[in-house]
Order: sequence, then structure tokens, then C-alpha cells
Amino acid sequence: GKNVMHSLDIEKQFPISKDRADKDGKCYPAVGTIAADLKLSRSTVKRAIADLINCGHIRKEQRWRENGGKSSCMYYVQ
Repeated sequence: GKNVMHSLDIEKQFPISKDRADKDGKCYPAVGTIAADLKLSRSTVKRAIADLINCGHIRKEQRWRENGGKSSCMYYVQ
């Protein structure tokens, strides 16, 4: 299949990039927020994130709420 990462301008559009991360390379946008910002479906965004992880551009870590529920993921720009 087509690599979704190539259809996105990562540095300028994708909200998980060095220009949007903090000084430690961390950012934590929700998939729904990314999808809305880029006018893409959630599934397209999830595929793009998987591509970025597989290519070594980012690392993903699940974050948790105090009540044990899932929160947005933390992404580290490599």
C-alpha cells in the first residue's frame, strides 16, 4: 500500500514535528485534533502515525489519566 507519510508535508503540516514539539522533543496532540486540523480521517492519521513510528521519525508512549483511563499519547520527535 501507499505510504501515508509521503502524502503529508511532515515538517509543515503534521502536528508531530520538531517545530511543534517542546524543547525535549515531546508533543501530545489527540488523533481527533490532528484529523480536524489537517481535514483528514482519523484512520488516515493513525496510518500516518504508524508510518512515522516505523520510519523512526517519532516514538509513541501511551499516557494515562489519574482514574486509570487512557489519555492522549505522548509523541517524541526523533
